[in-house]
Amino acid sequence: MTNHCSFFFSLSISLFFQQKEPEPNVVTPATPSPTTPIPTPTPVPMATPVPMATPVGYKSLPLSKWSTDDVCEWLKDLGLTDHIESFTENEMVGEHLLDITKEDLKELGVKKLGHQKTILSRLSQLSK
Repeated sequence: MTNHCSFFFSLSISLFFQQKEPEPNVVTPATPSPTTPIPTPTPVPMATPVPMATPVGYKSLPLSKWSTDDVCEWLKDLGLTDHIESFTENEMVGEHLLDITKEDLKELGVKKLGHQKTILSRLSQLSK
């Protein structure tokens, strides 16, 4: 009886060592066969370049082409927002500013000498 037990024991040991346990959490890449074509990667298109921003509004226009809104924006940039309402009511556009005088400014309600000088000097710079 020992021979039978010994045989079965040897057989079970032999079978035990023949079994191969799979390695846990290992992904093996698929190996392409010689007849399977390898896919060519699709080229990624380049991004379209975005044009540089150009100045918008009165800064990109000649003084003669300014609208009333452009004139008001210019007054804002000069820090003279007190006069926007008057320039709007009088529909002042850039063309009117080309030959504006100190008297015209007074009529528009620009009473402060400093504001008059600022407007006139900036207009003379723009006209050059």
